Amino acid sequence: MLNAVRRTALRAGSETGRRKSSAAALLHGGLRTMATYDAPTKVLVVTKPSYKVSNAIMESRHIVADEKIEFVIAESADDLLAKHSKEELADLSGVLLTPQFASADLGKLLEPEAELANVKWIHSFSAGVDHMADLLAGTLSKSRTDIAVSNGRGAFSSSLAEYIILGCLHFNKKVPRCQQNKREKRYDRFTMPVLKGKTIGFVGFGHIAKSAARIAKDSFGMKIAAVRRNPDKSDSALADQVYTDKVELARNSDFVVCTLPGTPATVKFCDQALFDAMPDGAVFVSCGRGSAVDEAALAKHLREERLFAALDVFEQEPLPESSELWDVPDDRLLITAHNADLTEDFFELGWETFRKNFHRFRAGEPLDTPVDKAHGY
Repeated sequence: MLNAVRRTALRAGSETGRRKSSAAALLHGGLRTMATYDAPTKVLVVTKPSYKVSNAIMESRHIVADEKIEFVIAESADDLLAKHSKEELADLSGVLLTPQFASADLGKLLEPEAELANVKWIHSFSAGVDHMADLLAGTLSKSRTDIAVSNGRGAFSSSLAEYIILGCLHFNKKVPRCQQNKREKRYDRFTMPVLKGKTIGFVGFGHIAKSAARIAKDSFGMKIAAVRRNPDKSDSALADQVYTDKVELARNSDFVVCTLPGTPATVKFCDQALFDAMPDGAVFVSCGRGSAVDEAALAKHLREERLFAALDVFEQEPLPESSELWDVPDDRLLITAHNADLTEDFFELGWETFRKNFHRFRAGEPLDTPVDKAHGY
């Protein structure tokens, strides 16, 4: 009986010891995991020194100082290889790309056996990702499909929405006529049109377009129309009319707004047929990507004094002096230098979107603004 009690006690002690050992091992493993998680995540920033984000990173480090992140800045793939060893590059798990950097030469470093094989996330500071089109169509869609991609979508929608409304008001309120009257000291008491009841049609109905549509509808009483390749139920919650045909949209809109991204599928999407369909006196606003607009076709209608336009983006930037757009009269065309979203808080807004995606990446969660590699936006 005594021996049986002893054996039971020994088994209990042994079990307790095993539990303690298991708990210790679990705790030790947990601490190792926490230590790994606690270590800063190293992110490569690829940017040209002339691009403002380079200085902004240095000046704004306080924004991400507590974010467990360490930046490695390089101008190009060659610059990166020259300054860092393979061991250092193996520690990089993220990449931040700026619009001024051509990403094609980064692809070879991201291959499975290459220097940046451990990178699992790429973020575009801008909302547009056309600057990394080759990378999206190449390495990221073939050998490195495991790399997640995010962009600055939504960060600059508010300022671009303001620009869209500005373009509408500029011509609807006949601001050029007012300016001419002042120059000529003419007291011209003409009838001042309003936006209420007029239709604004969006070519592309993403974040920027919807931000502008809400202002147009809620603040100005405008009717909202949109053209979508694949309309869904959420579109009708904001849009009064959704089209699948861009010509039908143009024919029934007083204002046509293009916010399309720059992809092979959107090149010159706003073409002669669309401009032909717009009513006389209609206004065209473009603040997506210049490649989505046939500038020659638009210029023709502007010279013929059929349409008005406000353009912030162009096929070639900076807009060359040889462009026929410069010769369009001021009362027909408003030109801005792709700076509709270049606001005082531009970098803070961009960093905030980067931070949201960084937190999700670090936690192993879906990104906040994921990019569809196949569609390029």
